[in-house]
Amino acid sequence: GQSAYAMLIPHLNRYLDFPDQAAIAAPAPAMYIQGRDDKLFTEQSTGHAFSTLQKAYGDNKNLQLINADGGHLFDIDRQQLVFNFLNQYLK
Repeated sequence: GQSAYAMLIPHLNRYLDFPDQAAIAAPAPAMYIQGRDDKLFTEQSTGHAFSTLQKAYGDNKNLQLINADGGHLFDIDRQQLVFNFLNQYLK
């Protein structure tokens, strides 16, 4: 752990919330996976954050939100989603 992008710039969280930080990358391809049973990042909070990202991306199709079964995890099914996403954009 301890490698999230928010940790690269000291005190960045004092000035920008996570969705605002992620929006800096627009219009680069980005995919977010939200677990329907996630207790840390609920569908409601993820939806709010995603709406911030949608404003930054506009009509760009490079932004994806996937609502997956389960909670806060990165299982083999979600890993495959990420591999497919990377394969699409890194070719």
